[in-house]
Amino acid sequence: MGTRGSSLYKKDEMPEPLLVAIVEPSPEMHLAIASVLGGTADLRIVEHVRSLPELWSAKPDAIDVVVADLRACVAQPLALAQLRGQYPGLRLVVTTANHGTEYEDAVERLAADGWVEKTELADMLVTTLQRLPH
Repeated sequence: MGTRGSSLYKKDEMPEPLLVAIVEPSPEMHLAIASVLGGTADLRIVEHVRSLPELWSAKPDAIDVVVADLRACVAQPLALAQLRGQYPGLRLVVTTANHGTEYEDAVERLAADGWVEKTELADMLVTTLQRLPH
């Protein structure tokens, strides 16, 4: 048996990648998130949208994790609830503009599985996603 990312896996033993949807209203930040995640073998981007209602309308076949801007989540709680109902076990990783108690409180209210400050995307986003249970 190999370890995750090892070439010792046989083709049929490779773990399934996490299916990730990106929800980000800023085109520049959206591109940055996609760039960080794009080269990671155990993550696969399945949807790129600007809002949670747009993701709900797109109805991808499967999503394991939504990486979403905090403002997008707070502004559309009904869409987030609909997504969680449509995709049981859906995990949410929130990106925030900054850190601080108000951000932590908002992330907690959303019942997010993780959060990453946008200034730390390159260092922390992939690690945060890889730590989520499969």
